[in-house]
Amino acid sequence: MAHRLGLPDSLIDFSADTTRVVAEMRYSNRFARASNVKYIFSHAGGTIPYLAGRFGIVDDPRMLSSVVGLEQVMCGPDYPYFRRDLAVGCIAALRHTEELAACEREEVLGANALKLFPRPAD
Repeated sequence: MAHRLGLPDSLIDFSADTTRVVAEMRYSNRFARASNVKYIFSHAGGTIPYLAGRFGIVDDPRMLSSVVGLEQVMCGPDYPYFRRDLAVGCIAALRHTEELAACEREEVLGANALKLFPRPAD
């Protein structure tokens, strides 16, 4: 849809696709059937954090860290699908945001990923 409008696919379509996948997995009981599997959803789960109330996951607040816990949030810039200057700007903004404490920023920017994928740390 975004592409038809002359916009980059990453603006709308990627997050919408991720939302569809999470919804399909939830309503097909995939999470219940594979409760020992750890899932990583790109694009912050698409619009799931904002639709969480509709999915019955949480009531309020509906932000990503409230839904999954900050220890499960990882930053990924969508490069090369996202323009490089925008990806660099997003990471720079995250490095300086006052919404997160310094230790929380470090977790989101890499420490959480290294917990899941420890080999790069070696």
